[in-house]
Amino acid sequence: MTLVPGTANLEFTVDAQPTIVCPGAKVMVTIGVHNRSDADVVVSPRLVITEVLPHIVVAQVAPISLPAGGSQTVITSIVVPLLPPGTYNMFVANGASFDGATISVRAPSDS
Repeated sequence: MTLVPGTANLEFTVDAQPTIVCPGAKVMVTIGVHNRSDADVVVSPRLVITEVLPHIVVAQVAPISLPAGGSQTVITSIVVPLLPPGTYNMFVANGASFDGATISVRAPSDS
């Protein structure tokens, strides 16, 4: 097996629910992983919010073993960090595909 921090042979998808949230809210995140290579891999997806620098890591998923050509889905929850109101994208860091999730952060009185 190969431990993969990020590679073009892995495709990730990210979905988040709910999508309109306040800071401190819990969001359920579904991360799909597909291994396009012909080798087995172990990967630990790291979910980041990219609109702020440095990027904010909101989740580090436990290692996932994927056979060659295999896929797996992981569901985890995150707590929305203290962010100003706005729209933010979440992606898997170092992922080959950019199918991320978008959340809209609102002030508590706007929700």
